[in-house]
Amino acid sequence: MGTSVGMDAAIKDVKNYDATTPGKMTAALTGCIIGAVVMALCAFGAYSSTRQAVQTVGKDAVPSIVAAERIRATLSDAHANAMNAVVTNEGEDGPSLKKYRQDMDQVHADLFAAAQNITYGDEEKKPILALMTKLGEYERVLGRERVQSGDNAIATILASNSLMRGQILPAAIELDQANFRHLTATYDAHRKHALLAALPFIIFALVTLAVIIGTQISLFKKTRRILNPAMAAATAIALAFAVCGAFTLKSVETTLISLKKNSFDSIHALWKAKAIAHDANADESLYLIYNGRPAEQLKTFDSFKAKAAELVDLEPEEALAAVADKKRIKGLLGDELANITFPGEEEAAKETLRTWVEYKKIDGQITGLLRHGHYQEALKLNLGTDPGQSNWAFDRFDQALDKTLKINETAFQNSVDRAFKLLGFFPYMLGIVLVSIIVACILGEGGRLLDAFHSMRDSLKDYIRQLAETTAAKEKIESELKIASDIQMSILPRIFPPFPDRPEFDIFALIEPAKEVGGDFYDFFQVDDTHLCFTIADVSGKGVPAALYMAVTKTLIMSVAKEGITADRILMKVNDELSRDNDVNMFVTIFCGILDISTGEVCYANGGHNPPLVIRKDGDISFLGEAGGLVIGAFEGMTYTLEKLMLGPGDTLFMYTDGVTEAMNEKEELFSDERLERELASLNAVDIQRLVSGIMDKIIFFTGGAPQSDDITMLAVRFYGL
Repeated sequence: MGTSVGMDAAIKDVKNYDATTPGKMTAALTGCIIGAVVMALCAFGAYSSTRQAVQTVGKDAVPSIVAAERIRATLSDAHANAMNAVVTNEGEDGPSLKKYRQDMDQVHADLFAAAQNITYGDEEKKPILALMTKLGEYERVLGRERVQSGDNAIATILASNSLMRGQILPAAIELDQANFRHLTATYDAHRKHALLAALPFIIFALVTLAVIIGTQISLFKKTRRILNPAMAAATAIALAFAVCGAFTLKSVETTLISLKKNSFDSIHALWKAKAIAHDANADESLYLIYNGRPAEQLKTFDSFKAKAAELVDLEPEEALAAVADKKRIKGLLGDELANITFPGEEEAAKETLRTWVEYKKIDGQITGLLRHGHYQEALKLNLGTDPGQSNWAFDRFDQALDKTLKINETAFQNSVDRAFKLLGFFPYMLGIVLVSIIVACILGEGGRLLDAFHSMRDSLKDYIRQLAETTAAKEKIESELKIASDIQMSILPRIFPPFPDRPEFDIFALIEPAKEVGGDFYDFFQVDDTHLCFTIADVSGKGVPAALYMAVTKTLIMSVAKEGITADRILMKVNDELSRDNDVNMFVTIFCGILDISTGEVCYANGGHNPPLVIRKDGDISFLGEAGGLVIGAFEGMTYTLEKLMLGPGDTLFMYTDGVTEAMNEKEELFSDERLERELASLNAVDIQRLVSGIMDKIIFFTGGAPQSDDITMLAVRFYGL
């Protein structure tokens, strides 16, 4: 009974307070603050939605789409150069094969970067894996052609052409489409709901204004003051923010539309045109390869025509006449000419069309010569680089297309920068406006809000207490991280020389984590009396997760290696174990080698790691191939290639992680492969401990005061012989 009476009294007190002038003013102030906060939250929601759309279009999907089409174009160019090398029967140092190798190096680098930047899961993983697998098969097929002749060589060329066009290029297209689907879905969804996202902001901006103005009218009635300066300031700030915020969001929305329709649509069409044109250029060399085979040659003529129609679906003279009459023409180049937006774009696009028409005319001359049996004349016209010849015309077209692309890509990047610049100040403006409105409303209410300030004082005390607790917790975490670092370092071999009773070889390693704990590691151990296993690896990511993954990987390698299997089998088994149930999507790059102490032979396998350097006793130094194989932990069932290297007495194998070559100074310059090779050559005469320590000194001197961004790890093995 007593409790009920007490509660009724409390409710009565609240009602009595609400009926008083201070109570009404407190309620009005609360309404102003709530209105301002909700308006700010709605504004932030509209801002977040718009920023996410710009991020997806400008930073995530479009660069990946362009990268996929660049891979496709580079592959087509590499294939064209391979066909040219076949036609001319040039040597290994010929210009076509040199360009082919450059293109393939670029493709492998782009694919490795794509594998490390997967955003949409299996939609990107599957085409990347197909590209990696089939490219190796394609290169092996072409390698067989170099040692064949006659019908066998033709059959091999047909096989490589079928592989490139039937499986490799479609995989590159699928990689494009995987990102294109997400870009389109995000863009369409944003455009569909853009108004709905902005509508709550507009509504609550009006509601906040209404509440503030209503409060000012109430103050006028109570105090008989025509204008309350603080409340008038709150009204002006809310109105200015509503107008400025709506204008900013509308400007970004307009920029987003321009990004998609004016820039990206042209960029996409032009990159596809570039890839298709390079693929068509390969057909010209196939004309000559199929000389004497009318059926295959006719199919190749038709293939070229079909690809040319994708660029411009008109004959050369008809296309030029249509553009002169300002008529719309079908094809990718027609799409670009119908989407002219930026200064200089129209002339560049027309020049692209004119040079393509000129190239297509020369192609017609080549096919005509072949039909009349003039093979040598057709060969000269096809491969010639003089004015009026095919390669000359194609290079002019490629340059004109690149110029048109550059105009659109520059405009695209400028629009992205402008959009982020417009959005960049929005959260700060939002915070300043919210605080200003709240402070102005509080000042407008005057001394009746003294109780609120007392409450704020109590809250501040609680905050100071919580801050002290948080600081203590942070210090505890830092102490635990230091212990974790000591534990991590303790599981790596740290005593050198590790095998003082084995004069046949020497080994030394050094590691410098970028954080308290890191993901790099090295290891070495004797499998038996005559075999030394050594490995160096780099786990994706940093900090505690990478350190835990590193410990698991190191343990797996030692466990598997003790079975006495080869280096490639070690990587296969470890990869399968790490890939299974890999929900965190982490991976490792690994170089694993096994030294036969009795002969100096090193059998090794590379899982996507930086290629080591071989330093011969006489001073000769070279990289051991390239980064080979896929990273460990990405996909189950991967195979790795076993390679062999013979070390002579005094020869050294130097291994490292990318923290060495990618160490950066304050000018953002990289230490680089070239500098590493040069510095190793200068230190070759010293023992391996001074060799590795000397490289570390060079890195420290190079980086100066720049912060270390990645773990630095080095491992050197020197063979002395029996």
